[in-house]
Amino acid sequence: MSTFDGIVREFPSIRIDNFTSYPDEPPPLACFLSHVHSDHLKGLESFKSTFVYCTAQTRELLLRLEKYPHRMNFAKGILESRKQTYRRLKNHIKPIPLETPTEIELAPGYSIRVTLFDANHCLGSCMFLIEGNGKAILYTGDLRSETWWVNTLIRNPVLLPYTKDTRRLDNIYLDTTFTSSDTLEFEMPTKAEGLSELIEKVSQYPSDTVFYLNTWTFGYEEVWIALAAALRTRVHLDDYRWRLYSSQRDQPTCYGPQTAPLVGYKLGNHEHPGCLTNSLEGVRIHSCERGTRCEVFQNPRVVWITPIIVRHKGHEIAEIGAGGGQGDLNQTHSLELYDQGTVQQLLMICRRVLQAQPDLRDQMTQWFSTLMKSGKESIDLDLEILRDEVEHTSQDGKPVDEFDMDNLPIDKLVPALTRLITGKSDQEAEDRREQQREITFPFSRHSSYLELRELVQALRPKDIYPCTVDPSTYTYDVSMEMLFGDVCSANIFHADKEIHAELGIKEPEADDDDDDDDESQRRTPSPQRSKPTSIPPQPPDPAPEHARIEQTIEMPEVKATQSRSSSTIRYETPGKRVKRPRSARSTPGSNKSERNAHMNTMFNAALGRKWEKGYLTSVNGYHNQEPEKEL
Repeated sequence: MSTFDGIVREFPSIRIDNFTSYPDEPPPLACFLSHVHSDHLKGLESFKSTFVYCTAQTRELLLRLEKYPHRMNFAKGILESRKQTYRRLKNHIKPIPLETPTEIELAPGYSIRVTLFDANHCLGSCMFLIEGNGKAILYTGDLRSETWWVNTLIRNPVLLPYTKDTRRLDNIYLDTTFTSSDTLEFEMPTKAEGLSELIEKVSQYPSDTVFYLNTWTFGYEEVWIALAAALRTRVHLDDYRWRLYSSQRDQPTCYGPQTAPLVGYKLGNHEHPGCLTNSLEGVRIHSCERGTRCEVFQNPRVVWITPIIVRHKGHEIAEIGAGGGQGDLNQTHSLELYDQGTVQQLLMICRRVLQAQPDLRDQMTQWFSTLMKSGKESIDLDLEILRDEVEHTSQDGKPVDEFDMDNLPIDKLVPALTRLITGKSDQEAEDRREQQREITFPFSRHSSYLELRELVQALRPKDIYPCTVDPSTYTYDVSMEMLFGDVCSANIFHADKEIHAELGIKEPEADDDDDDDDESQRRTPSPQRSKPTSIPPQPPDPAPEHARIEQTIEMPEVKATQSRSSSTIRYETPGKRVKRPRSARSTPGSNKSERNAHMNTMFNAALGRKWEKGYLTSVNGYHNQEPEKEL
């Protein structure tokens, strides 16, 4: 989940992905939105300032998002709801085409140039290259930095100056979702590998099997396309999701690589449908919201398909909610909590309803205690169980197919909160797995640490600013200097200093003796300095024979790689990483030699595996996708 405050240090008059009003900061002159996940929309509901720039796809999705915040009216004993959208901002949201440098005048005589690039994250997601006043930064938003994607990016004409040593980016504002200490070693399969695994699994079921793809946010459009093509069927969406995605066809400017496969196109006088539909006729794949009462949820034989991030050390790491966006594809219902008095009144109701269940009542009390300490302003509600509770029964005993939250008594909240606390939905998922009615497949929408290194090494910026930081688990080991210092072109790391000052982490002392060694690690060989195909003979070593033997043993292995796009063979040396244990909040080494050695521990196992597969970046920014060969 993004923790970025929206302020770009090099361009303080703009905001990106955070529209909160800061009392000590002047109003922005322009704002930018990378995509529609909720953790990037902070403050946009009450936004009244300048224009917001984004992709055309993001604009159409944003204007159709629906949220339903609910307030508790204790006097009437019911919930009061209101529909909330961003439709009022339609004149403020301005689309910019991808890969098209665009001049934006912020004030008379002051302009910036903005270029948008696809972020490989979800429909409409993008990165921003911002240039002006002799500075340049890249804001990534959320991204999946796969090798093929980096290869495409570094060949883009607009970015060539920053990948061919002509210029350097002053800063990269980087999606660091998976750079915490417990996620550094994640070796994520590519999206294509995950989809191949999924297609192989679904093909083993009988031809009349019905599947439910459990999606909860934007970013699984490729899964829909792949499943529909493999099973030769369409994907059923509920009416709300269908309205969101069909909007892409209504606006010609929204057409992108996924638009026609998803929602279709017109060829001459003939309509060619996409893979998505809101019709139930003949579909075998459903991806509708659970609370909509689709017939698929009444089918006991339906097979659930659930994405995961990665399989790591024998465990499947759940994808739901990772990196933000949880529930963004649903009609979001939330319970607003304005003050401690509201929480106390709701707790009293829960204790009264659960009087006959002392264990659950105590668990509820503990949960509310934690809630009050956290200072949360709202609770997400389960739409499916709310529908169960809100159904009114007519005189003939038949349920009425209506859903009116304004008629929901507050007492009916208790089952929804109980399910939230007891994790009933988790148990239901476990039951499905035991009955072999669930398929999991790896499909991460965010980059692994090593994938991020490929991107940073290709661009070699002067500084990196992390956009996702968890203060509760942060240590010096996961600072930007420790993770990316050897592939940056300068030793600045302003964000590290800010975070360390805030958390009280002591900065390491500089060691002048190691300055030359440290700088040599940052220097990337240029094509002009590339080594020949054979290692030239070295001058005689005056050292004793046994010393020369020791030196030979300790030399790291040198491998030569040949870029697909160049005939020059370049040498890369994978560092030997020796892992050592550290405390929960370790103290950095006292000199740069120790810090450089400790930096190597950050990607020991994963680096070795990546090197063997030939996935590492070549020194001039081009990426070798073929296995390495010994000379």
